[in-house]
This record gives sequence, structure tokens and C-alpha cells, in this order.
Amino acid sequence: MHALRPYGRFVEDSDLSADDAAAVAYLTRRLTNFKHVSDLEALRWRRVLPSGRVAVLHDMGGVFKVVVREGSCPSSARSVVRNGGYVPMLFSGVPTTPIVRQGEKLQLALTSACRRRLHQYEANSAAPGLLALERFTIEYGPAFQSLKPLGSGEGFVYTQYHAQHPSWYSGAMQALVQCVAGYGRQDVSVATSDPYARYETAVMDVPREYLRDAQKAINGVVLPGFFGQPSADGQIQYDFHHSRSHGLTFGDDGKPWLIRVNAAGVYAMPLPMVPLTTTTAFRAYVEAVGDAEIVTLLDMFGGMPSGEDFPQSSSVFAAWVRAGGIVKIADVGDFYSHYALYGACGWSFADHGREGYNTCLEARFSDEVSGEGMVYANGYKLSLRIGATRFDGKMPQALMDLNTQTSGQLASYTNTIVNGLGDAAAERDAILYKIYRTPAEELSLRIYQTTLVESEVNYWRNRELSPIADVAGGVARVASGPYIPGISFKVPEPSSGGCVDIVAPIERGKLAGYPDRWDTIFFGYYSGDSLKVVKQFSDDNRTYSTAEQSNYEDCMIVGSWSKTSAIASSSAKGGLYSSDFDYRETLPNSNVTVTDVVGMDLGYDSIPRILFPYPVWSGLSTGGVFRYRYYSTRTTIKTVYDGQSIGLGACVPFLSRNALLFAHAKWNNGRTVVSDELKWSWISDPNSYAIRGNWYSNKPTEYRIVDERFGASSCSDFADSGSWGPGLGEVTSWAQSILNGPTARYGWSLGTETGPYGGGSDPKIRTHSTSTTTPPDEPNIGDVEWEQRGVMTVRQKVSIQKYREQSPTPGIPGASFREDATRNCLGDITYEVTSEGGARRGHTRFHGIRSMPFFIGVIHE
Repeated sequence: MHALRPYGRFVEDSDLSADDAAAVAYLTRRLTNFKHVSDLEALRWRRVLPSGRVAVLHDMGGVFKVVVREGSCPSSARSVVRNGGYVPMLFSGVPTTPIVRQGEKLQLALTSACRRRLHQYEANSAAPGLLALERFTIEYGPAFQSLKPLGSGEGFVYTQYHAQHPSWYSGAMQALVQCVAGYGRQDVSVATSDPYARYETAVMDVPREYLRDAQKAINGVVLPGFFGQPSADGQIQYDFHHSRSHGLTFGDDGKPWLIRVNAAGVYAMPLPMVPLTTTTAFRAYVEAVGDAEIVTLLDMFGGMPSGEDFPQSSSVFAAWVRAGGIVKIADVGDFYSHYALYGACGWSFADHGREGYNTCLEARFSDEVSGEGMVYANGYKLSLRIGATRFDGKMPQALMDLNTQTSGQLASYTNTIVNGLGDAAAERDAILYKIYRTPAEELSLRIYQTTLVESEVNYWRNRELSPIADVAGGVARVASGPYIPGISFKVPEPSSGGCVDIVAPIERGKLAGYPDRWDTIFFGYYSGDSLKVVKQFSDDNRTYSTAEQSNYEDCMIVGSWSKTSAIASSSAKGGLYSSDFDYRETLPNSNVTVTDVVGMDLGYDSIPRILFPYPVWSGLSTGGVFRYRYYSTRTTIKTVYDGQSIGLGACVPFLSRNALLFAHAKWNNGRTVVSDELKWSWISDPNSYAIRGNWYSNKPTEYRIVDERFGASSCSDFADSGSWGPGLGEVTSWAQSILNGPTARYGWSLGTETGPYGGGSDPKIRTHSTSTTTPPDEPNIGDVEWEQRGVMTVRQKVSIQKYREQSPTPGIPGASFREDATRNCLGDITYEVTSEGGARRGHTRFHGIRSMPFFIGVIHE
């Protein structure tokens, strides 16, 4: 290798450390050797020094110089800040092509402030309004694969900007997710020939006049459980599911804390931040350049959040709990021993973060063998409070003084402990954190009295310190009651691609034992800081009454009569309601039937009826002559079914946790049925005559009346006009005239054991029977309302039938119902939108780019 050549060295801000100086000397030798061996006229290298600073080496035109600048790339994965100057670039806008073909790049529409920021606020310079970047071509993380649509084809990349909207989360967590979604990947490597290369790897460069003070403020700070930089793959780390939920709260001093709720309990840690952005120098810089988007982050979070989660290693997590940097707030009781209302139903948080709410389903079996029982919906409320933070991660002045007084023995002691961790090296920063929090007097004793490294390492690993802030809180069951999951309430299910009915933990056919009445909360969410609940109401109690008025008689033949009968009932309707939408009502139902009967006299048979003896000449068998008196009856029945029905349905929109669509309709289900019937009938005249053949003449054509009979029956008074036939004796001619006259309706017939019979004359009247029905109103025509930080009617006088139908449709995979809702969660612009009716509240210049825009970063326009 060639000897070291003379070169000029320019260093920003401060002199080089010994490690950096040695590295620069080594790099100059390598560059000289490489340039000579490669026979190059000019060469330029850019290399990262051990401290994270960047050395740019130039050997061109006989001039050899080294320029050392503050670093603008992530340092090694340590929680201890060493002159860190790394600030990720925040992109603000809307990804416009969240689904791309393999090999293509996602396109973003950017805000004007973001365009300026990408050019480091240079005068009259800005990035293009549309950029296609590999940086944001980020697939869903492992916990969010279900957001890929059913049957998504090969050859396409479904990025996290397709459906992992910040509105899945709740409270201030929505703003946090929208912020960190704007960083993108930090590990992109692109060719320098790429016209957008500068944007793929862009970071925020802080000028040295601000950087010096910012680095001084954070140098040596131990970050509690995080590294202070976004994840390299750019995937959103935070979760919104039932099994694991993240939230954001603020301590009494206004500092943000990240919350995690799962079966292990409720834990909190200081919100992971990019350290340099928490300084007053950095704020002064962004205020000087007029970047209102970054100032919004500083106002809300105190810096730029890094997007990191709690430590994933259980041993590291436990180490930080012992160090007091991660704090357990409460256990979750029996919440996670029950069934999720639905998989994406994570804990809902108020904006202030001090309250949370969630519900679950419990199966209460009355018969374990048959599996019969009730489903209960249980509501749980989480409350928490975090005091002011007592430790900021810096080495206290007392320890600095101790190190000076002991001639560096404290530093040596600390290095001995860290170097002795062995396999537990991942806990080094948690141990350093503990040392920083230990009183100088106690440390002084340990420095001088300790001789065994292993025992000292175990001491610091196992030592438990109090939390860095006072905390209080708990999870309590605050509501419980019977619940029957039905098709009228739908919830988002990512794996089904839409909204589905809630699945009961007990088969529907085995639900049994329910009381006559219940009023149960089964879903809850926060709208801002206000808790909203959805309840199921059921009341089987009904009131009944009957009444009847009538002038009916036993014999209704000639005259007019009327009867009115009424049945009335009332019952409570509207079994689904919420804090904002309550359409419960006690509705009456009645059936009133009016029957009118009119009877008219139609007279006697014009020809009497005769039953001849058999044999006709027999003097032993008896026949008869009789007649009918006819009448008509017209019956009109009018039944009025009077009543109303209420139809209700609701859904939690897809892409949302803290929103509700509520559909309601009320219609008249009454109808009127009118029937009209005209018929005729008869009553036999109680006066009749018995005849026989002429026994003495033995001639078949001679007859005589042998008896006059009287046989009264029910209502026969109508047909009784006294004797009407000839007297006793010969009636041959009279009988023959009947026999030879016009026949009755059915003609003459010959019986098997009697003689011919017939005669009579039916009345000449046209009968009829008709029925008409006046139909009720069309059912399920009503309105749809939307609650998302305010109530809005989004559709009127439309069919709400889809809210009341089963989803998924039996036998067909995937949800058969879907409505979406999302919002801008961070920035001055109010923009909330739902697919139901295309309704929206507020406006943004990005309106129309996507029906359900995924906002990233801060949106002020």
C-alpha cells in the first residue's frame, strides 16, 4: 500500500474523535492505492465513519481533500445516541397506485410543503407533484396479510397503502400511523442513473448551525427500548386487532406514551422518537424554513415519531420493564378469555388516550352436553394515567462528577459490566439506563467493593427500578347482558373482503334460556373523546285487547245485520340503537273486521217438488209433495289490518374502527281486505203432503194424497204460509201436471229405492264471490346516517334492505356487503368520507384521487 499522501481535511462542527481520525487515515491510504492500481485520473469516495459522520474523499486534478460532514444515515442499532444527525424524510400526500405490477413503483401525489422539503427548502425549487418510488412499494406486514383481497392474482404487489388505512386505529394512534406511513423504506438501493434516486434515499439535512446544538442536546442519551429510527422495510409496526392493539396517550407533562394491550396486560413506554427532532434546535430550524407540516408533528408529539414498536424480544422487553422504561399499567382481567366480537375489533381509545373501550362475547352454557345456552356481550373499560417523566435518558451531572472524581473508574466499571453480558448483550442499553438512574453514592460503593464481574452483571440484570413515571389504571367490566348476534349489525372482516354478520359462539339453533327483556351494550367506540355505544334491546311483553259489537240473530234470512270485531296489541320495536341513533318506539297493531249481511226473500218454488212412491203404483210406499222458500244472502267483510313496522341495520365501515353507519326505516304494514259474496239458499216449507199410488186401481198414473204433514225446523217460520196443496183424495191430475211440467234445476231422477223425484225451480239470481286487497307501503324504505366525529344523513328514502340481509350469502365465499369510511387523521384539513352515498365532510385538494384516500404524513391542503 502506498504511503500516506498529504491532503486537506475539512471537518464540520467539531474535531474528529480518535476512532474517526484513524478511519480517515486508513481510507486515504486505501483510496490512493486503489486510484494507482486502477490507473484512474480522478476518484471520489463517500464512506461512513464509526461515529456515523460521513467522510467524502476527493482526489481530482492534483487536489486531495477529505470533507467530514455530520451523518445523514442511520447509525448502528443501539439505543445510545452518539452525535446522531439522522432525520428521516417525511413524505406527505396520497399514494395513488396502491396496487402495482411486479417490478413497478408506487406513485404518490405530494403536498406542496413536502415537495419543498424534498429539495431541502431551496429557493424556487421543488420536487415533482407526482413521484413513482420504490421506497413506498411496501407489502403488507405479517400481521396484515388478511387485508389482501380474496383471490388476489400473481404478478401484482398489494402494498400496505392499499387498505391498511390509519382509520383502522383509534384516538391519537390514527395520527401516529398516518405520520410513520410517510417515511417509506430506509433500505432502498437504486442506481445513480435513476432520475428519482435523490428521492428514494432522501433524508432531512439539518444545517450545521442547528445541528451542532441539536447533537449536543442528545449526545449520550439512552433511548428507553427503541433505536430512534424508522424500520428499514418501511412496514407499519402498530396493530389494530382484537388480539393486540396499540394506543397513544399523553403524560401529565404532555409527553406521548405508546400503549400496547394484549393478553399479557396493558403496557406503556415513551413514544419512540427520532432523537434529534426532539431538540429546540431542530424546532428552530423547521420554523425558520416555514415547514408547517413538521411543526405540526413537533406540536403534537414533541418530535418526529420513529414508528418503532415495543421490543420484540421477550428478554429485552423484560429488561426494559426492570429498568423502568417500559411500564405495566394493568392486567386485562378475563377479557381475553372470551371471544372477540370480530377479529379487527381492537381497543378503541379516546383522543386524549386516557380511556379505552372494547367488547367481547361470552358463551354461557345451560347444558354442556347439548351445547344449549346464551351468548353474553361484555363491555370493558380501560382507564390509565401517566405522570410526568422523571428521567430523560441522560447521564446525570452527579454521575459525570463521580466519573471525574474517580479518575474514570465509573466509565471503566460500566464498560466491564457491558462487556461481561455475553449472550445477554441485547440488554446492555437497559443496564446502562439503570446505571444512569442509580444514585452516585450507591454507584461509588459498588465501584470500590465489587470484585466478581459475573455477580455484578447478574446484579444489574436482575435489579428492578421503579417506573420512570407514576402510573395508575385498570381494566374493568362495566357492562354485561344477553345478546343474540344477528344479520342487522355488520362488522369489517378483512379476510372476507367486506362487512359480515357477527358469528355467535353458540349455534343459533341452540340459543336458549333468554329472558323476556334485555338492553345490552355489544359494541363501543370513541368519537373524539366521547364514548359511543351500540345496544341490542328486546322486550317480549305485549298488550292485547279485544272488542265486538253485533246485532246478529239466530235466523238471519231476510233483513240486514252487522258485526264489528277488533283485536289490538302493542309492543316495543327498534331493537338496535346507539348513542346517536335511537328509533325505538312502542307501535300499536290492530285488526278491525266489519261484516255486513243483507238477506232478501226470493219466494217459493214456482213448481212444487215431488217424490213419487216406488213402485209408482204402489199403495204401500209413500212419496211426498213439498216446496222450498228461497232467499239471498249478501255478505261483505272488510278487514283493516292497521300497524307499522320498523326496520333497522347498522355496520362498522370497512377501514374503520371509530365510525358507524346506521340505516333505519319505518313503514305502514297495514292493509285492507274486502270480500263480497252473494249466494242463495232455502228453507223447506214445514207444510208438505204424503202421496201414494192408487192401491185399488193399481194404475201407475193415479195418485192420491193420504196425509198433510207439518214438520217445523229451525227458522222454518220464514217458509210457513199454511196449507198450500189440494185436499185429501185424488191428486192424479195435479201430480201429473208436476211430472209433465218444467223440471227443476237437476231434472228428474230415478232413485234406487224411490220413484222419480224432481220438480222445483231454482231462483234466477247470479251469485258471485270477490276479494280485493289494498297493499301496505313498500318495506325497508328509509334513511342511512353516518357517525364519525359528528352525525350526517348520507342517504334518504332509499332501500335499506342490504343492511338486513345475510353476509356472507350462504354458499358464496366472501362478504356480500361492504361500505367503507376513512378520514384524514393528521393535519389542519378536515376530510372524512364514506362509500355510502359518496358522502364526505370537509375538503382536500386530493379529493377524487382515490375513492378512499390513504393519507400519509401531514395534510394541510
